[in-house]
Amino acid sequence: MKQALLLILVATLQHATVAQAATVAATTLPVDSVACLIVTNQDMAPAFAPYADLKTRAGTPTEIVTTEYITAHYPGDSIQIQVRNCIREYHNQYHTEWVMLGGDVNIIPFMYCWSLLDTIPTDNYYSHLDYNWNEDGDTLFGEAFNRGDSVDYVAEVYLGRLPCSTSAQTTAMLNKMVSYQYDTTHIGYQTEALFCGTTICFEDDVEWSNPRFSHVLLSNMRNYCPANMQDSIYFAEGPDVVKAEMDAGRGLIINCSQAQNGGNIAARWTRNPKTFQEVKYTYFADSMANTGEYSVFFNLTCFNAALTQPNATARAFMLNPTGGGVGYVGAMYYDWSHKLYVDFHERMMELIFQQSVPELGKALALAKELLAPPDWRIDDYRRAAFFNYIYLGDPQMRLWTANPSILICSSPDEIGLGAQTFNVTVMSAGEPVADAKVCLQKGTESYAIAYTDPTGTATFSGVPFISSGIATVVASKHNFFPIEDTIQIVGSCCVATRGNVQLQPNCTPTGDAPDVSDLTALIDYLFISFTPLCCLEESDFAPEIFGGQPDNMVDVGDLTAMIDHLFINFPPMPGCP
Repeated sequence: MKQALLLILVATLQHATVAQAATVAATTLPVDSVACLIVTNQDMAPAFAPYADLKTRAGTPTEIVTTEYITAHYPGDSIQIQVRNCIREYHNQYHTEWVMLGGDVNIIPFMYCWSLLDTIPTDNYYSHLDYNWNEDGDTLFGEAFNRGDSVDYVAEVYLGRLPCSTSAQTTAMLNKMVSYQYDTTHIGYQTEALFCGTTICFEDDVEWSNPRFSHVLLSNMRNYCPANMQDSIYFAEGPDVVKAEMDAGRGLIINCSQAQNGGNIAARWTRNPKTFQEVKYTYFADSMANTGEYSVFFNLTCFNAALTQPNATARAFMLNPTGGGVGYVGAMYYDWSHKLYVDFHERMMELIFQQSVPELGKALALAKELLAPPDWRIDDYRRAAFFNYIYLGDPQMRLWTANPSILICSSPDEIGLGAQTFNVTVMSAGEPVADAKVCLQKGTESYAIAYTDPTGTATFSGVPFISSGIATVVASKHNFFPIEDTIQIVGSCCVATRGNVQLQPNCTPTGDAPDVSDLTALIDYLFISFTPLCCLEESDFAPEIFGGQPDNMVDVGDLTAMIDHLFINFPPMPGCP
């Protein structure tokens, strides 16, 4: 059972600016501090920064690392290997669980793995981190064990890709994702699902052409939906019907049909004793008019997510600036889901709707474990599907499985400096909300997470506030819109003069003259243990010693000023504000 226990994660929490992201992670951030990693290029990193801030405030410390930094600092003879080595380091050292590849394949390429006598594009290489996938050292990655390679079939991190190539595309896509998770003005579409499909036919293969296979798969997946979800199956309907349903705004769309060349083309095949007819229609992904009611799309067709093709349905769906959707599961290669691995798709639905795994990237990764060969020497269609199925979007984003409710968060209006204990209450419709996640953040100095008990109360104990200002409190829970509140931190923690450097948790106010122990503490904070400071104001004195104003930063300049005060020119320490 979750308890309302305070988890002090970091007091030196810093999320990535373009210049410092990877350097901060490698030198100053403690273990357990980077739950989500965003990998993108230098041009698009500023567009991702607000989303990283939003995730951090909501309880998922998030950092951005650029491909330029990765290629300059991580080993490997390809960008794919270097990016994977970076992700592996973050997972091993900082317990990173979620990874967003912030770029299309021209920015972060697929890894191509060998299966069914062909090279299949995959993003699994970035999330399944055991082995190097090329033990035999040839040009082919991901070969079956008997051909010389070892492949990891269990994800160490949960991964999603955002197929953007410009800052404008990034901003538009992230705005939709924020709207999906936070916009309280659109309620109701979240529990509306659209199931659509057609008969699938391959030449004169009567067995595979049986319409029963695709229709039964849709029906079986539909059966996992909860009773509160309004859904319907549109099977072998014309394009006008499908477009109208998609434009209406559906929380979930699942399609099982046939597609070609990665594009917005699906084939509906019909058969009579004499003729064999192909009927094509588009998914209208790039022109869907569902603004504010964005969809998650499971597309069970060939090549629909082949991002190497310029007209891929997946890309059009995600990049549609005012419509389309926020999450996409699809195939980058051939797909045989209606016949060969229906259990994989049904498992994904079971995880989301019955096993409380609504995080889409995680649900896909866990479902794909069913595609792992029981014998590593086997290379078959299921293994090919393991490689080629991809998730586009934030892997931690949760699919709404009920119409979302509104949270009310009540926190203290003001709190003084020092180590503080206080409660935050979370309610909805007049009732307490248990097991809500409550995240408190004040800049880079204080960061804590607590969970509400059955009375809706989250208790924060001994949270250190070392300077005045605003702290944010964000409460969240699945099927509730997150809510943000603020706390005003007031007062001064400084006593007598500056220079009395103390490290947590021994935060006893002191007016003693600065001495070598304070110098030792400052060195420890800056270079050794990075233990958080008790009082920023007491440790920020360099600008005033050298004729300036406090800059609210404790850095090497303050260390230089301390040495000057103690051993060289002996300038006096400034007084407290």
